[in-house]
Amino acid sequence: MVISEASSERLRLRRLALAVGAGAGVLCAAGAAWWLGWWHGEYEDLNGLVPVAGFTIAVKDWVQRNRARRGDLVWRPAIVLPGGVGPGYVARWSWQALAMECAASGALIAFLAPSGAWLASDGLRMTIGGIMTALGAYGAVDRARALFRRVRHPVHTAITAAGVTVKDTTVPWDGIKYGKPGKDGVSLYRPGAGKVLAGGPQCEVPDERLNQVIEHFRTSPHRRSALDGPAALSGF
Repeated sequence: MVISEASSERLRLRRLALAVGAGAGVLCAAGAAWWLGWWHGEYEDLNGLVPVAGFTIAVKDWVQRNRARRGDLVWRPAIVLPGGVGPGYVARWSWQALAMECAASGALIAFLAPSGAWLASDGLRMTIGGIMTALGAYGAVDRARALFRRVRHPVHTAITAAGVTVKDTTVPWDGIKYGKPGKDGVSLYRPGAGKVLAGGPQCEVPDERLNQVIEHFRTSPHRRSALDGPAALSGF
């Protein structure tokens, strides 16, 4: 199964353009919320948005860690990977987790409205508004960066003949000593280079299942060639 260089390049560039647009959209929304608070908001009317934003983000983190995950890996002939496009198994992002991330991002953007309103005041309120604005701006940039990376590399974890790709980092098979599932994902231990977390709360595939597949190919190098073709669909 061959993928032409032209189609691979188009797919990669299309993902890059969408990622830039998504990240810029978050920053524009955050800037608009802050501007509305600065010019048109009364801090007494907007104070309620602060605890709502904090509560929404806290609930999102708890639900993501404790929700049930029943997905499985899917083989695809064309996956957007760092440096190009190739075939392999995909452990997909969870749509449920994505919806919760969107809600959390919306809460964070809403947090910038009272930040602008407080900064436009005087005295202690202006100081607190400055701190809130700095925190909100950092959070907005971080959200935009995370969304950019997710759209550019829409695969949470990919298993290919070259190794295991986690978000936008590829760990070669020879660089993985062993994998171990935990509460935050599958820890891929690399001798002398620390560990990389695959799977986790935002992934649709349970960590135990993901670790099983990773170990299957890590301990059996002769099976990795099957990841490049239809034979990958058989066996398990």
